Amino acid sequence: MLPKAASKLFDLRAYHLICACFIVRYGTPPHSGFGAGLERVAMLFLALNNIRKCSLFPRDPQRLDP
Repeated sequence: MLPKAASKLFDLRAYHLICACFIVRYGTPPHSGFGAGLERVAMLFLALNNIRKCSLFPRDPQRLDP
């Protein structure tokens, strides 16, 4: 889609659309992201002190079978 047509369609300024195209073309800078995870949310909700207590299959060095 052309930037001019897209700006009319989505009511965006062409400058912001061009910037978005450059981000897609060259990639985003490295970032840590935010992935809370179900086990971490359950740990906080249940007020547990260890995430392994609320995980179905915890992984640690003492565990031999997955």
